[in-house]
Amino acid sequence: MSGIAEVLHNLGFKVSGSDQARNAATEHLSSLGIQVYPGHTAEHVNGADVVVASTAVKKENPEVVAALERQIPVIPRALMLAELMRFRDGIAIAGTHGKTTTTSLTASILGAAGLDPTFVIGGKLNAAGTNARLGKGEYIVAEADESDASFLHLTPIMSVVTNIDEDHMDTYGHSVEKLHQAFIDFIHRMPFYGKAFLCVDSEHVRAILPKVSKPYATYGLDDTADIYATDIENVGAQMKFTVHVQMKGHEQGSFEVVLNMPGRHNVLNALAAIGVALEVGASVEAIQKACSALKASAAASKIRRHQVAKRRDRFAGGRLRTPPRRNGGNPCRCTRRVSRQTPGARLPAAPLYPHARFV
Repeated sequence: MSGIAEVLHNLGFKVSGSDQARNAATEHLSSLGIQVYPGHTAEHVNGADVVVASTAVKKENPEVVAALERQIPVIPRALMLAELMRFRDGIAIAGTHGKTTTTSLTASILGAAGLDPTFVIGGKLNAAGTNARLGKGEYIVAEADESDASFLHLTPIMSVVTNIDEDHMDTYGHSVEKLHQAFIDFIHRMPFYGKAFLCVDSEHVRAILPKVSKPYATYGLDDTADIYATDIENVGAQMKFTVHVQMKGHEQGSFEVVLNMPGRHNVLNALAAIGVALEVGASVEAIQKACSALKASAAASKIRRHQVAKRRDRFAGGRLRTPPRRNGGNPCRCTRRVSRQTPGARLPAAPLYPHARFV
């Protein structure tokens, strides 16, 4: 939400907003000159032409009620994002896990290639110091949220599906078939000249491939994929690997990449971003430069070591901690795997928070 607000502000629109509590995002928006009100009251929608509400905002919210009474449109985040995509070539990153990292990687590589993309990311891109930026280039890179099926509002020219997991199943009537169909429909939102990049390491992604009728390329850690990685090596907090490209319409070949992020799951995220970058004409040199210089997004789970008070001998020394995430499953397994590969690290505790829709 804050990213869309920032891009709209930079486009010249008058933007205001409200939140229950001040936080880093609201402080950043205020520093840009955007009015951010504390709490929610009907007066906040005075003079508004449209109200954009996040998934966490209930229908009983006084601002939503006031807007509807005054016949002011109330739309979800994805619908406003779709409006932004109408003016640029959209690249939408979907998937149960890895969206923020893959979006950050894609935006970073396109930036290194001189394409100056607009981007809207769920977490702050540390290299840019923000979670959104209005670029001068033709592309807009954004996360596509499947949790409420709102990604079906988007009409990108390129899309990525990092994986599909049985998450947010209440949205899909607890039906795997409906979940699969939603991702198929998302891919089919592209025009006939678009292209999707699909991770075949995901069982559910493999299951939908026979039903995808739009152009696509696959990526993964197996040599049957159109883009795949070999010689994967964990070097401290970095991953070193060789990328092999066998996509139709592209020069076949291999090149080495050093990714400034740990974990094999991030190798997969990088392969998705590399596929998109190659499709828009980015050079191998730009890809290598961006991957080696990347700083992980602030929303991505960062492994941080710090000293804790030696109140008991068994707690002496360093402990491995990760910021809380909203979902479990694969992210928890990936974090544990990375911790095992990090010298001196101990297994993390992983607190799980419910999705914002149910808080």
